[in-house]
Amino acid sequence: MKCQDVCPYNKSFIDRVEDAEEFIGKETVSILKGLSPERLPYSIVTKLDKLNMKWFTINIARNLKVLINNKKSINKGILK
Repeated sequence: MKCQDVCPYNKSFIDRVEDAEEFIGKETVSILKGLSPERLPYSIVTKLDKLNMKWFTINIARNLKVLINNKKSINKGILK
């Protein structure tokens, strides 16, 4: 969010870059299904757990779908 970029409180964090987990396409497709951690492959659950997001798979799937659909809409010229 833009307000976070300019917030004086965040000034000390501006150069802070953390390594994040990366998900390959196949893993992303699995996440998009919104399955519970118990039904996802161990490799995906491990990555989500490192991000403290293991129990939010339904939310992650929902949010990714919104972003993907928004990108498709922009590419089709529906949103400007």
